[in-house]
Amino acid sequence: MFKRIMILFSSIAAILLLIITTSYIIHQIQLSKEDKLFKPTGKMIEVNGHQMHVYIEGNGKETLVFMSGGGTSSPVLDFKSLYSLLSDKYKIVVVEKAGYGFSDITDSDRDINTILQETRDSLLKSGVEGPYILFPHSMSGN
Repeated sequence: MFKRIMILFSSIAAILLLIITTSYIIHQIQLSKEDKLFKPTGKMIEVNGHQMHVYIEGNGKETLVFMSGGGTSSPVLDFKSLYSLLSDKYKIVVVEKAGYGFSDITDSDRDINTILQETRDSLLKSGVEGPYILFPHSMSGN
């Protein structure tokens, strides 16, 4: 009896392991396919050893810089409903800080001074000149 129970539990464990392994492999294949579909809509700028995504739209005289707070997974997409209404009168810039949107994940400090310096550097390197009107969202570090 004990031997049958052990065979049953071993079989169930083997089936579960096979399902989990198969699911993981299929998931990795799908992720690699999706990776090819997601292309940055703006410029990728090298800042502090990693790539930051800066999206620019519109040709107005005044520049509005949208800065995301914590938890905004894709600032370019999250803010689109607002900035698309303003891009006919203003130059719109959306800076995706490290770890958000198309920007690289980094191991560098995520203190406010580092985040602000990276934002300033990304604006400078992308050719966006001040003065700016900042549109900070929550903990964006204005």
